[in-house]
Amino acid sequence: MEPTTTALVAFPSVRGTAFLDAILRPSATDLGESIRDHIRTLTGRNAAKTVDAADNSLADAGQQPHPVPGRILFPILDAASAEEDLFLQLQWAALLANAATFGPSNRILPAYCETLRQLVPVQARILDWMYDKYRVQDTSFPAW
Repeated sequence: MEPTTTALVAFPSVRGTAFLDAILRPSATDLGESIRDHIRTLTGRNAAKTVDAADNSLADAGQQPHPVPGRILFPILDAASAEEDLFLQLQWAALLANAATFGPSNRILPAYCETLRQLVPVQARILDWMYDKYRVQDTSFPAW
């Protein structure tokens, strides 16, 4: 490192830290608040799209939504709100719609949320493809 470069790097670490904090803090605070607001808007929009898609699925199926336990509802909404991939957003909506469906066939476990949360889009598509292949092969599911 050049002697001049060393002096410039050392200066803020010794004397200029308070000065840099004072001159950068307002801009950094404004930038941080702007980023936080953008993230809240994005996550709120994603959660709203998930709820709307689940509601539309139930309406298309002629079903009324039923209460979803918090241990299932909150992880779905949390993960869906942070999801950027459209396919995975639709998977979250489908999971929410299934969780809101009433009946003995509704067996949405909290583990389903964790499983979907860990998948990347390609893995979710492969799982969806495997499920479709299984359904075509044998339309009767085993009783668990």
